[in-house]
Amino acid sequence: MGTTLRALQTFGLHLDTTSEEVLTTGQKIQHGGVVDYSVRRPNALRIEANSDRTSRIIVYDGTTLTLFSPRIGYWASFPAPNNIRDTLDAARDRLGLELPISDMFNWGNDPAALARITSAISVGPEHIAGQTCQQYAMRQDKVDWQIWIREGEQALPCKVVITTTDDPSMPQFSAVFNWRLDATFAADTFSFTPPEGARRIQFSQQLLPR
Repeated sequence: MGTTLRALQTFGLHLDTTSEEVLTTGQKIQHGGVVDYSVRRPNALRIEANSDRTSRIIVYDGTTLTLFSPRIGYWASFPAPNNIRDTLDAARDRLGLELPISDMFNWGNDPAALARITSAISVGPEHIAGQTCQQYAMRQDKVDWQIWIREGEQALPCKVVITTTDDPSMPQFSAVFNWRLDATFAADTFSFTPPEGARRIQFSQQLLPR
């Protein structure tokens, strides 16, 4: 799967996501959402994440990453590294910005990630969105996760389920993948022009890249 993902240069990806919120009473509340990725490697990325509760647009043009919240009209940006992988790492480590399924840009690249897995089992085939996918279940510290991988030469992920095990309520996040491998993008897809009335704010200075 990692080899297949690294071979993709230009693609679109639509995610149907479900996340769980745990109330103080212990009751779980599910929230649905969608995330759309537009990707042109090595240095162009656009992510649009929408739900009934939040809306975010992230645009990376090779030099700058911009985060825009269209519902409240605020945006911020910071100078970014010259490739998608390092930019997403910087967003996570220095800004605390976790992006849905951003790990797909690292799958198969990090031997330490494999070392963290304490057990793995093959569950068997299952049909996801019309595709025959092989299901696997993994365990590691604080997290159980399942992944369904498309059968055949294009071994792309079909679905993931992540369970947080260090919380007694064990909340889950899941995403179903819909790939567009023939995607083409308009020239302005990977550039950000603030709409009229939008206000620029600053990321916290202590978190900005040094």
